[in-house]
Amino acid sequence: MFWLLFSPLWASHVLEVSDQLPLGQKGTFARPFLDEGSWYLGFGAGQGFWISPLLEDPWALPPRDDAWRLTPESQPMRDFALRRCDDGEWLLLGSADTDEADDSAYAFTFSSDWTPTGQSTVAEGVGERSHNDMTTVCAGPLRGSFFPSDDGLPRNWFVHLDAQGAPTSETEVAEEPRMTGAGAAWDEERQQLVALGFAREEALQVVVYDADLAPVDGHEIVISDAPERAYWPQGVLLIEDTWVVAYMLRDEATWAEGDEGDLSLAFFDRDWQLKERVRLTNNPLDGGGQRPWMALDGDELLVAYDRQQELTLIPVTLDLSQFSQVQDTGPGETDTGDTGLGPGEPCGCHTSTNLASSAGLWLLGLGLLLHRRRQD
Repeated sequence: MFWLLFSPLWASHVLEVSDQLPLGQKGTFARPFLDEGSWYLGFGAGQGFWISPLLEDPWALPPRDDAWRLTPESQPMRDFALRRCDDGEWLLLGSADTDEADDSAYAFTFSSDWTPTGQSTVAEGVGERSHNDMTTVCAGPLRGSFFPSDDGLPRNWFVHLDAQGAPTSETEVAEEPRMTGAGAAWDEERQQLVALGFAREEALQVVVYDADLAPVDGHEIVISDAPERAYWPQGVLLIEDTWVVAYMLRDEATWAEGDEGDLSLAFFDRDWQLKERVRLTNNPLDGGGQRPWMALDGDELLVAYDRQQELTLIPVTLDLSQFSQVQDTGPGETDTGDTGLGPGEPCGCHTSTNLASSAGLWLLGLGLLLHRRRQD
């Protein structure tokens, strides 16, 4: 108790988490993004990938007639990865089944105004590699996608693509984590690529590469509490000096089959020391989701995933003053407290706090953290 009383106190990175907002349309790989001040949503549906305007106040999708399909109807695909490149152009990858499941991948490139500029076969009938849930990069000197081995050995390759999406070369990279359903982000200031995923173990594995994809650093961080495990850290953003990761949580003993679970955020400093975890949902066992993503507009973090294959948003209001601060966690200690919903709590608006800080605030009677509900 004394440790809690005298533990350091600081505000959360999160001020408010809104209710889940189902958009009323079936789809997967929900990918919100801002373009010239307007919101759009990319998503997979009908074995193709689409772009739709995304309405605000309240958040909603217009009828499907207002969306446009980026992939040809003649090429049915399963999974997708959309990336905006540094030059404003777009790279889209899709996976498909040719001779066996997920043995093929195709790339499509677009100008900043979505004019098609290229279409290429990245792999076709290559059963030794997995092409689903691909992790794609289009920043700095790197344009391409990771693909892991399916031959029983822990190996990953990065396939380099040209401006029209055609493969030019490939680089074998770190064996772990398996880069399926993983995340990646380019750190422009440090000229490094951060790749993160799981190796079927509890710890998040972070590999830092230089511009030539040589590993220069690595970290293992536990971001779940037993009996739950964390997985699918697909959403990755660097905000000021803080890395933000959107990922999924599930209890293997209670969830039904299928990769569905709860949505959570983790906040790390620039060197991957865990600062805070914030749980966003507490879904019922038959109502989980998957494939998380994020986009930032000012202090609003728009988190997206598909829940029961329905496109779903969770707006999160951030306290941006916390993102450049070095937070003292005490001698030799790293804060790993989950500061979101607890077991049995309903989903909805809440303000999260650091676990130790919360006890300290209660003991000292300090009203430092704001509790409020979004008013529509």
